[in-house]
Amino acid sequence: MEIARLVETYGYGEVLQALANLRETLPNNILSSIAVREKFTELACQWTRSVEGMSSAAEMAKHPAYQEIIGMGGSCDSFFISRFESKPALLAIRFTPNYPGKPSATRTARKN
Repeated sequence: MEIARLVETYGYGEVLQALANLRETLPNNILSSIAVREKFTELACQWTRSVEGMSSAAEMAKHPAYQEIIGMGGSCDSFFISRFESKPALLAIRFTPNYPGKPSATRTARKN
């Protein structure tokens, strides 16, 4: 029903072109999301194995695999939450502003 309204409003050719464009970009978006998830999973496994038994959250946050996860930006936030929902300390490391070990916290500390 919605497509009929779009055709009525924009014309058949415009709607057909928009659908073709969507079809071309959608697989790239899906592949990109899969690649982000795979990279996140690899890094999260490295990180959790390496920091197991550590008591210092600041040291956990300095681990190279974790720093690479941080470097991925918000694209992996949902994966992070899903992976570590049962580990609130690890969630706190990721989502607390200026947590020790975060790149922005390190830069701020060096300026002082």
